[in-house]
Amino acid sequence: MMGLAESIGRRGKNHPIQSANASVIKIAMGSGYDPDGKPFLWHILPKYKARLIKMVHDEIVVSVPKVYAEKVAEEIQDSFRRAAKMKMSSVAMESDFNIGATWSK
Repeated sequence: MMGLAESIGRRGKNHPIQSANASVIKIAMGSGYDPDGKPFLWHILPKYKARLIKMVHDEIVVSVPKVYAEKVAEEIQDSFRRAAKMKMSSVAMESDFNIGATWSK
């Protein structure tokens, strides 16, 4: 019973973080342009023949030709930072990425 209570407690603490991250990813993916007029991912990904595979809370999985993988990863990071800046003024968004043939955790 104690394990269940601890699990519920962890989930409850994580929920606001995941909720904020979900808001940020929605902006980064589909809100058009940032206040400076720079496009978000909806406009950027097609230029690199990149396809969105899935989005979950704070994660995006994209299929892209290898030649563009590094550039697309950088564009995604930049879009996340710019979107986060629109939602959070006192915390800077940090992110990392993994380039691989298959999804990995």
